[in-house]
Amino acid sequence: MMMAGLNYKGTPTPTQVYSAAAENGLNYDTAYNYPNPFSDKTTIRFNMDEISEVSVRIYDSNGSLVWNRNISAGNISYGTNNISWDGANDSGIPASNGVYIMEIKTEKASVRKKIAIIR
Repeated sequence: MMMAGLNYKGTPTPTQVYSAAAENGLNYDTAYNYPNPFSDKTTIRFNMDEISEVSVRIYDSNGSLVWNRNISAGNISYGTNNISWDGANDSGIPASNGVYIMEIKTEKASVRKKIAIIR
């Protein structure tokens, strides 16, 4: 579904809006993490209606990559998929309190949502 948005000059621009019925393999409405906020560990959950490779990335508020996991198509199933994040960066150092951006990405789509760490 396409909807019109406005750019910074007020000119109409197309904006992608994802519907609950995933047309791109990844369902925006059912991608989330729990608990949120978390202190020790969170589960990232997403639904797939196509089998494909998936990357799950966590970015800090400056846009720097904190954590990255690539999941091969052979490890993805139709329906619900889960991956855990312990709140540490790729070097194993615990991330500090704050808001982070979770990105779940396939070949056809990506979903970004906020994650909060409170220790």
